[in-house]
Amino acid sequence: MATSREGGDVHPDTAAWCRYYLDRGMRVIPVPNGQKGPAIPGWPDLRIQTDDIPAYFEPGDNVGVLLGAPSGGLVDVDIDDDWALDLAGLMLPPTNLRHGRECRLGSHLWYRVEEDIPTRRFSLPDGTVIVEVRGRRSQSLVPPSVHPTGDQYVWEGTGAAARVSPALLYDRMAKLATAVVIRRQLSEELHLVPTSVVRFLRRLDIPVNIAEDIVKKACPVGFEAEIAPGAQDIVLNTDLETRIREWFAPSEKDALVANTGRTRAQALRASSVEPFDGPRRIHE
Repeated sequence: MATSREGGDVHPDTAAWCRYYLDRGMRVIPVPNGQKGPAIPGWPDLRIQTDDIPAYFEPGDNVGVLLGAPSGGLVDVDIDDDWALDLAGLMLPPTNLRHGRECRLGSHLWYRVEEDIPTRRFSLPDGTVIVEVRGRRSQSLVPPSVHPTGDQYVWEGTGAAARVSPALLYDRMAKLATAVVIRRQLSEELHLVPTSVVRFLRRLDIPVNIAEDIVKKACPVGFEAEIAPGAQDIVLNTDLETRIREWFAPSEKDALVANTGRTRAQALRASSVEPFDGPRRIHE
């Protein structure tokens, strides 16, 4: 069971932000200064109320928001890869609730989902994370927190958090991760062209319409549209090809859709937004 910590008076700014988040249904959690993770045992089950803030937050603490059901289905898509950050605006569902560090604006995109989904990472075989969605029993640092590197977290977009289905979110994240792999490969093998990239994706059992959409986003503007003399297919190691197949695993998507009682097409189309009066108003 989570317990409060003994400490001095919480900083007025931190307390104000905590109240702001709580007023909007976002459950807060204290994170020690200079760290990214909570130190209180049992923190995923902690439900701090407004009157509890002084008992749990110490001066200089960072502020985390509990994700998933405690915060009304809010999840955070954390974009770790630089190319993924460059492509995210083209490939992930649009949302008006975004934050990040001052040096990586827009690297955290917030959505509201129907199910209490777990954290899922789209990573390379060596463990390098391209993009992840943080959900059930996870948390994310939010302003006015400071990253261990000293970078301040700031809100870039403070409008509506898009409401999406898990099927849609996973589908777009799989496309983004695959596009990053392709972009890396294109930077090393300039003789590759879009047609050969589509052919490679089709070999991995990715439907042609999805393959073509990925290529449109991943290939640089002006890239040759036809197979040039001597053009070759992409050649990746077996582990990476297996990983891409896993990202698009039909069984996972079918299970997600089954939980909603809707067809796959309906699940992928499901998206709406709801009002979120952003943190920019906290000092008004």
